[in-house]
Amino acid sequence: MKFKYSIAASAVMLALVAAAAPVSAAAEGLGVLTNDYVNSREHLDQKEPAFATILLSGDKLKKDEEGVLSIQTSGNFYETAHALKDAYINNKDKGILALIKSLRDPITGPGNSVNLTMFAGGTNFLDGKTNSVLSFAKIAVNLFGKLPELKDPINKLSNSFTSVPKDKIVGDIKLTIGSEQSEPLLFLTTAGDNVFNLGLSLSEPKEGDSNIVNVERTGDITLTALSGNIFGLTGGSLAANVNAIDSVSTDIKVPFLFKGTIYSIPGETTATVDGNVLINLSGHSNALAVTTGGTAVAFGGKADSVITGDTNLLINTKADPKNNVSGFVLGVTGGGTALAAFGGNATSAVNGDSVINIDGSSVVFLTGGGLALTTKAPDFIVNKMEGDHTLSGHNISIELKDKNQLGNATATAGNVQIGIDSALTFAVAGGGSAIAYKPFGSEGDSNVTSTVKSTNIVLGKDVSNETLSGEEKTKLVSLIKTTTHHIYDTVKDKGLTGAVSAFLERENFDKIVGDLKQFQQFNNLSAFTLGGGLSVAFERDGSGTDQVKVKSEVEGNSSITVNKGYNFGLVGGGVALASGYGSNPIAIANIRGSSTITINGGENIGVIGGGAAAFAGSNEKFDGIASQANVGSSVIQVTGGSVDGLLGGGLALDLSGEGTNVQTNAKDVSIIAAGKDITFSYLNWTALDQQPSQMPEGPGLKGTLGQFINVASNLLDNAAKEKVAIIGGGASIGANGETAGAFVDKVTLQLGSGVKVTGAPGKTSDTADVFIGGLASNGGYSSVGSADVTIDGAELNGNLYMGGISIGENSRTSIGDVSVKLLSGSLNGEFFTSGKTIKGGTASVGNLNLKIGSNFKFTKENSVIDASQLAKADVTFVGDREDNGLKFIDFDTVTADTSTVSNIKVVNTEGRSTTFNSGTFTLAVNDEGDRGNYVVGTERTPAFVSIPELKSEMASVSVKVVNGALGITNAHEAKEHHDFVNNSKPTFYISSEDHGTIYSDIVVGNVDEANTVKLMAVAAADAPSIGTVKVGSNGQVIVNVDPSVTTVAKANWEMHPDAQLRFVKAENGSKVNLGTDVSEIQQNFTSDNQLLELKKLDEDHTHIFTLKPKSEEDQKALGIDDPDVGHFYANLPADSALKARVDSDRKINMANLKAGMNLAAAAGVQTAATDASLIALDVSSKRASLARDYTNGTEAFAEVTGITQTMGGNSSMNKIRTNLGGIAFGADHSINDWTFGALANLGAGKVKGRGDNSGVKNDVDYYGLEAYVAKRFAERFNLVGQASYTYSKNDLSDSSVGYTKANGVHAHAFSIGARAETSFALSSACRVVPYIGVNYLRVNAKGYTTSNGTKVGSTHQNMVNMPIGVAFTGKKTFENGWMVKPNIDVAYVPTFGDHNVRATTIEGSDIGSVKMDVWTKNVGRAKIGVETGKGAWRAGAFVGFAAGQNKAKEAFGQVSLRYSF
Repeated sequence: MKFKYSIAASAVMLALVAAAAPVSAAAEGLGVLTNDYVNSREHLDQKEPAFATILLSGDKLKKDEEGVLSIQTSGNFYETAHALKDAYINNKDKGILALIKSLRDPITGPGNSVNLTMFAGGTNFLDGKTNSVLSFAKIAVNLFGKLPELKDPINKLSNSFTSVPKDKIVGDIKLTIGSEQSEPLLFLTTAGDNVFNLGLSLSEPKEGDSNIVNVERTGDITLTALSGNIFGLTGGSLAANVNAIDSVSTDIKVPFLFKGTIYSIPGETTATVDGNVLINLSGHSNALAVTTGGTAVAFGGKADSVITGDTNLLINTKADPKNNVSGFVLGVTGGGTALAAFGGNATSAVNGDSVINIDGSSVVFLTGGGLALTTKAPDFIVNKMEGDHTLSGHNISIELKDKNQLGNATATAGNVQIGIDSALTFAVAGGGSAIAYKPFGSEGDSNVTSTVKSTNIVLGKDVSNETLSGEEKTKLVSLIKTTTHHIYDTVKDKGLTGAVSAFLERENFDKIVGDLKQFQQFNNLSAFTLGGGLSVAFERDGSGTDQVKVKSEVEGNSSITVNKGYNFGLVGGGVALASGYGSNPIAIANIRGSSTITINGGENIGVIGGGAAAFAGSNEKFDGIASQANVGSSVIQVTGGSVDGLLGGGLALDLSGEGTNVQTNAKDVSIIAAGKDITFSYLNWTALDQQPSQMPEGPGLKGTLGQFINVASNLLDNAAKEKVAIIGGGASIGANGETAGAFVDKVTLQLGSGVKVTGAPGKTSDTADVFIGGLASNGGYSSVGSADVTIDGAELNGNLYMGGISIGENSRTSIGDVSVKLLSGSLNGEFFTSGKTIKGGTASVGNLNLKIGSNFKFTKENSVIDASQLAKADVTFVGDREDNGLKFIDFDTVTADTSTVSNIKVVNTEGRSTTFNSGTFTLAVNDEGDRGNYVVGTERTPAFVSIPELKSEMASVSVKVVNGALGITNAHEAKEHHDFVNNSKPTFYISSEDHGTIYSDIVVGNVDEANTVKLMAVAAADAPSIGTVKVGSNGQVIVNVDPSVTTVAKANWEMHPDAQLRFVKAENGSKVNLGTDVSEIQQNFTSDNQLLELKKLDEDHTHIFTLKPKSEEDQKALGIDDPDVGHFYANLPADSALKARVDSDRKINMANLKAGMNLAAAAGVQTAATDASLIALDVSSKRASLARDYTNGTEAFAEVTGITQTMGGNSSMNKIRTNLGGIAFGADHSINDWTFGALANLGAGKVKGRGDNSGVKNDVDYYGLEAYVAKRFAERFNLVGQASYTYSKNDLSDSSVGYTKANGVHAHAFSIGARAETSFALSSACRVVPYIGVNYLRVNAKGYTTSNGTKVGSTHQNMVNMPIGVAFTGKKTFENGWMVKPNIDVAYVPTFGDHNVRATTIEGSDIGSVKMDVWTKNVGRAKIGVETGKGAWRAGAFVGFAAGQNKAKEAFGQVSLRYSF
């Protein structure tokens, strides 16, 4: 999210301009308070005495024309602080009245200072009953002379308040504080109204009496501070309900008026601002304890302060070199403040949203929501107030009620938005703060709650990676050390009270001021930013059963967006702190929705996605959860910048005794990083020269803080020492037992492109580690339910742990099932399936599901992924990959689907095995002592695995093949031959390569020991080189018998009688050494060429076999009816693709074998060329026939022909189906008895194999030309001559066995012929035309080479056909000029010559030939048609049928059109 000031903030700025306008020109004019003006008391009503600087009401002061009241007084903070200190020290042992009196003058302003105290921008209201008591007091001191010491303050106090109005107050309040000429000093300032309800009464209250006060103001409140120091500011109104005094008794009595006792009536006080509050702290002002909303104080009774609209706070204060210190704001709440004690109930509510924008300022302790606080009244105040006092000779006794009670406080706010830019901030919380302190002597339960709807914090307007330089960081650390040591040492030596006094000494004061000013030079620096709120429950008295419950909650989502800067301590959730001694305080920080941290830039140190919770208590067992920080889900998204130390879940610190007393919870943690130049590293923590042992521990606040600091320091030191960059889960640090729990349901980690995890800057070889689980230390427990990890483009320079890190005894981390996808990127370190344990901790991991992509690199050679400590681990490879010896230990399954993986090691410990589910794997040589126990394939999916030469028996393997193949040295060949042969049989494949010795125990398929045949080696010299091989009934062994070597396949064979021993790469003369005489099961031998048989080399070598062609008789028994074909296939080279056609698993198919030798003939190349030539001949025969009507002149014609033809299916001809379609077009000219003509013939079609010839295809295109001439004799006789040429182009393919193709195979057909006809008239309209012809055809098919390398020579045919037939034709002419002419033609066509072709086929060194029929000898043909036309146009249509030898069948159709010129 981009940083932008809200509309409300813009409104603030406009209001500020309007408010500040009169100040710049102001002196002591209308609406301006200056020192002189105040001292002259001209701002007061001179008729009534009142305080000049205390309890002033803005409504009683004059404003400028725009209704703005400008405060331009000047006060000296240092002089005031010194005066207050001296007054306190000199009077702290005196009574309460003396102490108050001594503090009045310093508060008013010592010397030339004019300090405003409890100023109200609106009005100071006091409840009516207490006003009545004040009125009586005035009578008593003025008329009766009682208590003369109180005369002046009672008169002034009485005149400082206004009675509570009955109606709403309508009107805006506009205040401006300070200018370039003034430095106002204000204490406890309220921009709205102060509403006080003491409920004092001169009459004893009756049961059920109550004193209810309600003040409502309609309008907006705007306050602008340009300079000065403001201590305690409320932007809305103050509702103060004080019912702590039970009674005040005195010996003073006034007859009929006062009986000597003042009582307190229970009260309820409400102060409402029906509008918005806008505060601008700018210029060179300082502010302490700023409440943007209203303040509710309930010292007994009930107090409510409400803002119905929004609150807007703009902090734009700047350092001023002229002043001692300026530009600091300490303690800010964006909502309201609720303070309760004496059993009171305080509520402060902001019904609208709270917007805070900080620009260039220094802000410490900011709460985006409200502050809810309760405690017991301090004993030193209670003791001074309660009891007997003497004043002016009179006895006064004060009795307090509920003095040991705490109270209940609630603060609520709407949506919170905080924008910070170019500022220095420390401790910023997006939510509200809820705090309870229960000291010794406290009584009663207490509930403190601060709630907001949602939070949104933005650090930096614009995205930038600029951060502090190395020199600036050194200076900052030095400054922190100097300042913290100075403060710490002073407090340690002198105590808190003494330290305050010491700090006010000029030298110390100037030093602290100087240090603070140095901090202001650092812009864009933030420390400890919380997305949620703060919850603190501190209990000192655990003697009773009373309980303190404190909760800070974000009802919706929280978000932190970091765009730039140097940011330390980003916490997505809230923080809960609790301290208790024997009782059960509860501190809870909740985010019901999601907490999101988005990092776009900057340098970020220590990022926590969840919340943080801590508890310090006694060593006694404490039952229940004392401190808890929860988020619905935690999201950390990084698009830029750097992160040093990232914790996805929450942080839990438990410093109590036994039992789990602290919890952090997150349903889901998502860490997503992708972008440009993103760096993750470890938290390079260096303690500020402060060893943990130096921090105090024990009871009390100081001891508790010491414990927290010590534990946090140890945590940071350990994280730095172990170089922890990312922790996916939460972190838990305990004390003496398992006392802290950090829980995450699921972790999602996604590191994409542009991300680099590395060591400290400047250390090129330094590394940093990533832990998917959590961290546990000193007895803590961190749990993650499950995890999903994706690395896609990131570079990891360090180790990757699936689990967490556990440090110290009794520390424990656990994580459930982990799914990891390593898609792309790199890991320059080890991949640990477990967590990391140090000094006795435990780190458990559930199951692992690992996916590795082809583009992910393990850059470290011989990396190991050890899953031996897991119950189950699976790995899946996505895409092909070649590793560098990556070792997998005790993975249950390895899967690669259709991918190929090579050079990995798979190792199993005792009792564990690995199943290769699918894919192709070439394993690397295992290390010495590593053993493998493999299962290849599952019942549903095959896998293909090869094992290499093993160095010794200490690196043996045991393999069971269930589905797929196990290969010796070559998994690719194993897969190839398994798939080609029989993909349902478990297979053991032995390569022809020299595989050395394989120490193995191999089981192939289902092995039944009772039915196996053990085949022993025949000589010691032929000891097994493969080990023991057991082959079950459904198993097969495939041996590569490449003829270039004698394949060694020596093993202790135990084979089921039904098992198969198969030889591939078989070639005439191949040899194999089985190390055993396998004659007993020779009937089960098969090979990839069933025309070969296995024979012993000789009687002296019964374990060595050679492959020889079977006899013609044996081949004929297999179905080989052509010895030439048998000889060719028996002598095929070892790697010939044609061998698949004679594989042992296939039945001999002669058509298929012939197609392998001459694909062109099998695909009808010659047949289609002949058909195309005859189409042209048929057209020219009709054009020159006596069945046609002739007239002198020229006719143009076109005829479309389509034929479908089947032929073959016997032993001499492969069955094909031919579909051709084309057009013949041309013209002829007739003159007298002569006709001369020419035509073009072109078309296309397909030829497909049928039956045993299935799988063969031919895509045909043909083109032809023909010329013809006819001579008629007296219309009775006719002689016709023709000559033609036809060319065809054929794209061939064969998918019957494997796949092969040959594109662009050419054929040429030449034809010349003659025909004689005669005509007989059956009637005037009908004729019969007998005819006889003779045609010579020459068909040449060019040689070609198939895609599999088979070379086929050219073929040549010479054929003569003699069509003998008769045509019947008739003619009917109608009166309208239309003509109809039917026609029937029947013929017998014998063909002589080359009906078949013989082609020479070359396959490697193998040469053979095959003869195949491509045409039929005798055909009978008939066709019928009709022609019609009128004038010069004629159109006709014919259909016909033909049948002949070689199972020839044909159907054809013709459509013609002609025109006579």
